Amino acid sequence: MKAKKKVVSVIIGYNQDRGWLNEAVESVKNAQIYDKKLIEVELIVVHGKNNNIAENLNIGIQAAKGQYIKYLSEDDLLTPNCIEDSLNAFTNDIDFIHGNSINFHKNGKMELYKPRHTVFDLKSFLQVLQTKTNFIHGGTLMFRKSFFTKVGLFDTTLKCAEEHELVLRGLSMGMKIGYSNKTLYKYRRHDKQKSLGKGVDQAERMRIVKEIHTKFRLLC
Repeated sequence: MKAKKKVVSVIIGYNQDRGWLNEAVESVKNAQIYDKKLIEVELIVVHGKNNNIAENLNIGIQAAKGQYIKYLSEDDLLTPNCIEDSLNAFTNDIDFIHGNSINFHKNGKMELYKPRHTVFDLKSFLQVLQTKTNFIHGGTLMFRKSFFTKVGLFDTTLKCAEEHELVLRGLSMGMKIGYSNKTLYKYRRHDKQKSLGKGVDQAERMRIVKEIHTKFRLLC
């Protein structure tokens, strides 16, 4: 019996090209290693300059034809093996996965980020968060599209930590997470980053993150 082709929708949702959009697109189009007879990649680019990132990603998710959803920031890159290795991490009971990433800098410096904790439920996730250890890199995430049907889309009221809230919400609703011990994502470090860039109010960012954690601790 012929295997059904897996379709992955990669969504780049952005409101401003900070100078690397073409590189992000090329990392999806030209550098992916997978069997094209078994896997198809749909690229969706959503530019809404008056929207926040969550709104643009939600537009892409709603338009996606794939059974799997991957999002990519316009300033970052997918590794060549990202699609294939991400799909290989899914088993029948897994709703979304994460993996390893590379932080790379303008001066050529590169750092491998490998999470200390890989598989968990809501309670264990929140327990480790109390140690201030971030053990999911949001860029490495890939979801079954059914995840969004069950859990909902990105919270458009948030100024930051949208993917963090989505992971917690998914775990709170019984979604199962898996892990790929492969490098899936290249995270560009620069001064214009939305979360770690110069001029970002880190105190306000941490206040929002703390509110998110408090909301989900009440469910445990």
